[in-house]
Amino acid sequence: MESVEIIATDKYLPKRCITNKSIEKKFDLSSNWISTRTGINQRFYSDEDISMLAIKAVENLIMNYMAVKLLILIIILMKKQILKIMLCLV
Repeated sequence: MESVEIIATDKYLPKRCITNKSIEKKFDLSSNWISTRTGINQRFYSDEDISMLAIKAVENLIMNYMAVKLLILIIILMKKQILKIMLCLV
């Protein structure tokens, strides 16, 4: 049986953030009452389809993961260059 490994994850949050403050005005509840009972202080809403949110999360994953891989590659190349310089000095 082959194994599967998760090597990276990411997320996408919609732009529209609804806080307990805005809900307390609408439903005549205190934001403290809402957060103590639900543990939630803010929510993110979107008019987009769930599949579009998933696509945006994957786009974030690709950008962030690739940035990390690029940074690691740069560090490796810099270390190799430093090693070459040190060997030339010896």
